[in-house]
Amino acid sequence: MMTKTNTRRVAMTIAVLMAVLVMVACVPWFVVRAGEPPAAEPDSSQGIQITSYTVSKKGSIVKDDQFSLTVSYLDTRVTTDDSPKGLEYTIEYDLTYSGKGNIFQTDIYYNTNESTDSSDPPSTKIIAPVSNVNTASFSTRATTVTSSAIKTTDNALLQKAKTVTLAPVTLVLNQCVEYVAPPPPEPASSIPEPDSSEPLVIGTGFALKSVDFGGSEVMAGTSFNLNLTLIATSGTYSVNNVAVAVTPSEQFSIAAGASNIYIGTVRPGATVPVTVPLTPSATVAAGSYPVVMSVSGVNAHDGASVNAEITVTIPIAQPERFEISNVQAPSMLTAGMDDGSGFTSVTLVNKGKGTIYNVSVNVVGEGLSSSEGPQFIGNIAAGSENGADLTVLAATPGSIDGQIVVTYENEKGEEKTLTHSFTVDVQDMGMIDPGMGMDPMMPIEPPPENQGIPYWFWIILGVGAVTAVVITVAVVKKRRAKKAAALDDDFDEDRE
Repeated sequence: MMTKTNTRRVAMTIAVLMAVLVMVACVPWFVVRAGEPPAAEPDSSQGIQITSYTVSKKGSIVKDDQFSLTVSYLDTRVTTDDSPKGLEYTIEYDLTYSGKGNIFQTDIYYNTNESTDSSDPPSTKIIAPVSNVNTASFSTRATTVTSSAIKTTDNALLQKAKTVTLAPVTLVLNQCVEYVAPPPPEPASSIPEPDSSEPLVIGTGFALKSVDFGGSEVMAGTSFNLNLTLIATSGTYSVNNVAVAVTPSEQFSIAAGASNIYIGTVRPGATVPVTVPLTPSATVAAGSYPVVMSVSGVNAHDGASVNAEITVTIPIAQPERFEISNVQAPSMLTAGMDDGSGFTSVTLVNKGKGTIYNVSVNVVGEGLSSSEGPQFIGNIAAGSENGADLTVLAATPGSIDGQIVVTYENEKGEEKTLTHSFTVDVQDMGMIDPGMGMDPMMPIEPPPENQGIPYWFWIILGVGAVTAVVITVAVVKKRRAKKAAALDDDFDEDRE
């Protein structure tokens, strides 16, 4: 028979075993939970990209400095067939640096209004970007949209601008030097004597003072030098064995041996020039791409590591290779008459890597016009071609210099023009050969005998002239019908 003491011991043993079993069962759950990845952070860009920016102040920006920041944005959420890249605009901010951090952050949304400009087409709307700066690093004195108002008659574009949500955008300004309050003075007895063998210098950090790559952008496939100026920031002692490791994005290639640059010792407030030879890919899409500089060294006082990472964004543009070719222009016209002799044909070829947008063709010259008016072609993709057929009319006789004018927009939204010149001899209607326009079935009176020319010559001349006019009109109508069918096919493909 069990005693009470034995019974208690058995109960305690069972309780301990149960506790152990519970802990063992819980261990896998804790391990699994500890190994789970954190929930994904939402994308803060919301589809708005910074394509470029400029700072009005040269060199470092310190506490209470006032400057202007101009930022170009591309909102890829607001796109239509007519605006495939998205909504582009530029905003200028008048800022004051607080001396804390270097993060510029703003929230962007859009207001839409009716245009009050009488020169605008009917139903023109204005899309106005609104930017609210939200950062502890900077305060705003004023915020103005520096680009012209975004005007559109595209209802699809307008509706997208109305429906997109508030989007935060962040930009790091490496020129900003954070303010560090000086430490309180220590008793004179505790201040160590300076080491005369090593000067007291600034240099426990680095920032970007200036950057230059020869302009506002570089051309794809064309080599250039990236010229940087680094400046030592904060600290008390110099930095030894300073080196810069350059890591360009895949859109750039760098010359062998140029990716690691040794500088040496940097003294207080000293600036360090750095030159990096780069070549952008010839096939890269137009856009802005980063180059990262990793600066490293050791503090001369205690040997502590000193590191800084600086990113420079470089815009790359594709050269435009848009040409006019295979031009068929009239050499002779009749004033005030559309007799088919004004048929004009032009082929437009895009040999570049980027799309050409909003192409239109027109004819200009004194007294010259096109019966169709300006002809809109639309967009021409890279490596493709399109064309236009026009009928040129003349109002007055004489030798007239004319031009075929092609207007278009490149990928940066800049409007440009191509021209092809021609000269046409315009005859007065009264100078037309009397045989033209005669009915070949109508009997022709023979000329008087004293004229000296046989009557059959006039018959042949009249029949030949009428035949030439009929053939010319038929050829022009056939070419126009073929061109219209081709344009309909292209339109159907675009809609699919």
